[in-house]
Parts: sequence; C-alpha cells; structure tokens
Amino acid sequence: IAAALVLGADGQSIEAGLYQFSAVLTAIGLGSVFYRTSRSVLAYAFLGTVFTVVAQGALNAALSPLGIPTLTFPFVIAAWLFLLPHISFERKSGDSPSA
Repeated sequence: IAAALVLGADGQSIEAGLYQFSAVLTAIGLGSVFYRTSRSVLAYAFLGTVFTVVAQGALNAALSPLGIPTLTFPFVIAAWLFLLPHISFERKSGDSPSA
C-alpha cells in the first residue's frame, strides 16, 4: 500500500485492493516458495514486491484505454524477472558442491 501511495496510485484502486493482490503473490512466491527463507531472500522479495506495484501501475496505464484488466499479469512479470537470475542465497563454503 505504501509503494502505491508513494507512486501516486488512485485511492479507489488502492482501497479496492488492486495494487495489493499481485504484490502479495510476489512476496509469497519469492519469499518462501521459490527460495529458502533468509534475510537476504526477504530483502529480495521486498524488492520484487515493490517492482510488482510499479508494474501494476504501468500495466494499468497501458491497458486501461483498451479496456483490458491487468489481473495477475504484474505478478507473472515480476516472478519471471526475479526468478531469471536464479540467485543462490545460500552461503558459499570451501566444500565441493552437493548433488
């Protein structure tokens, strides 16, 4: 909600939950489903969540003249982009990689 307010989103859209749904999906996906939870993963998930809100606003502006709802498309974009690098948040050790 704070990111949507800072970016100047419409109050009615925020109240309706349009900016929260995809952001929560991103937070759950990046924060606990796709990566093992740690402090660095939580920071990464927070970054992905803020990106989702930005993507939601951009897609709303781009698709509303066409009458197309964004639905969960911002979540899909954010999840794909933040899973592309497949970052390893586990600590590196001198041991050989485990199988």
